[in-house]
Amino acid sequence: LAMLIDRLMISPVSQISRFVREVELSGDLSRRMLRKGSDELSHLASGIDHMLVELERRNRDAEAARAVSLRLAGDLQQKSGQLEEALNEARLALHESSSIRYALDQHSLVVLLDHEKLVILANDLFCDRSGYSREELVGRRLASLDREYHGEEFFDQSWETVMSGETWHGEVRMKTRGGDEFWVESVLVPYKDTD
Repeated sequence: LAMLIDRLMISPVSQISRFVREVELSGDLSRRMLRKGSDELSHLASGIDHMLVELERRNRDAEAARAVSLRLAGDLQQKSGQLEEALNEARLALHESSSIRYALDQHSLVVLLDHEKLVILANDLFCDRSGYSREELVGRRLASLDREYHGEEFFDQSWETVMSGETWHGEVRMKTRGGDEFWVESVLVPYKDTD
């Protein structure tokens, strides 16, 4: 009777236990027990085989996801490097632009106009020379500082030159807030928007 119990119960349980331990130690999920039968131990072995098939599939999916993650991480690192390079170039361009503007502001009267010929920016030197505050100038037509001398046609003609994409040079008489005249050697440059 003991031999029969050993042959029917203990030996198959030992085989299943050894098989599970071997799979655990080797990490080889492709192994199968392939035990046939209709008894409970055969069902247990079949369940272990199905579990191994599912674990193997999940491992393949995890490896594929890991490969995609590594590729995306590499792409992200590359894009991050490109972005950092572009950011450094933009910082340099901004610094250069700021330096040029600072130099220009120290030596020139600077006024920026929008497409409707309204002042959108006036530097400190222009404000000091004209006697107007920046707030008084912004939103105002620059031609209004001395229409009497040049006339509206003069300003329209210079504006047409700029709107055609060319630079206009000329002398412009203006009046200060107090009514004093001053002459400005003017250069009107078109601002070319990226749009």
